[in-house]
Amino acid sequence: MAGPKEKRIAPRITTVVPVNCRVIASGASLLPSQRAAGGIAGSFPAKTINVSRDGMLINLEYDLVPGSQLEVSFNAPSDDRPAKIIALVAWSRRNAINLFGRYAAGLKMSRFSEKDRAALANFFKPL
Repeated sequence: MAGPKEKRIAPRITTVVPVNCRVIASGASLLPSQRAAGGIAGSFPAKTINVSRDGMLINLEYDLVPGSQLEVSFNAPSDDRPAKIIALVAWSRRNAINLFGRYAAGLKMSRFSEKDRAALANFFKPL
């Protein structure tokens, strides 16, 4: 019996890279105990779990609202050059195991410069 049909167009590469995120539209929802602190102010850290040409899975401490727009900054693993992308939160859910954060979020990349596209392409170079 076949499993569920894969919806992804681009293959994912498993790679754990620290990223810095900043909500730039739609806001974010935090854990109830953190909401009294005023929400996410400024930026927050996350880690990639996997990356493709058009999306990434990140783990973080916050429950993001789907449809939120994020600015995601990272250093490309192959050349350590800073890159910045704009991504939309496709989904967010609580992690069963708190390995790199209490929540996981699927991001769809929506905007980046040609220079940053090249940095992202470095994730896909053969080893």
